Amino acid sequence: MNTLPQQVNVVPAAATLTVDLRAPEEAVLAKAESAIRHFAEDVALAYGCELTTCERMSRTAPATFDPAVVDRVADRVEARGLPGAQALVRRRARRAATRHDLPDRDGVRRSQRDGISHSPDEWSLPEDCTLGVQLMAKVAIGLLND
Repeated sequence: MNTLPQQVNVVPAAATLTVDLRAPEEAVLAKAESAIRHFAEDVALAYGCELTTCERMSRTAPATFDPAVVDRVADRVEARGLPGAQALVRRRARRAATRHDLPDRDGVRRSQRDGISHSPDEWSLPEDCTLGVQLMAKVAIGLLND
């Protein structure tokens, strides 16, 4: 959300809100978009505000991961001995189209900046990035060899 002016002690004259929706089915995305639009209209009406725009900025079709590839990644993670990470890989792969904000758990670290993901503000430790690249390279080599 961005407000104008950006001052804590001033009621803003305008606000811009961006929502990132994710879902495994197209129908769920369409329903959520519609619900958000109606909610924004209702709030504007209730508070005597003007809703100037409510538009889609971009849209990506829902996607799922190949379960065989997910299993290979999970097996590599388990072979590396990362505690609890195999279950986390499978859970994230199943939910990747719906959420990217899962909290740190099971001994796996995410972004070092409050879990910020898919943003210029994301920051992960170099050794975590190196490990991820090494694991994925082994998976890719295994797939190529099959």
